[in-house]
Amino acid sequence: MLVYGAIESPLAQPRALLGGHFIAALIGVCITKLFSLLSNEQRFNELRWLAGSLSTATAIVVMQITETTHPPAGASALLAAVSPEITDLGWLVNLHYHPLTESEC
Repeated sequence: MLVYGAIESPLAQPRALLGGHFIAALIGVCITKLFSLLSNEQRFNELRWLAGSLSTATAIVVMQITETTHPPAGASALLAAVSPEITDLGWLVNLHYHPLTESEC
């Protein structure tokens, strides 16, 4: 909605759209990889919610620092942590990721 409905908004500019999703997905993968180092997979699955919340919060802070804030990009960090299908992609999530598949469509 931001890209099409509020085109003048700083949050809808190409830098924020692409940079925000890339940064958020990268942070989501990094934090999830750290959590996957836990002792076993069952413990990792029990704490997947924590990885998701830390990923989203960290992504918001980094997007604000880099001036690439794009609110829907928080979902990129969250999905990289809590969705098993996306978690299985690992580092490839940033190579295959296209931000227009989310809420911008």
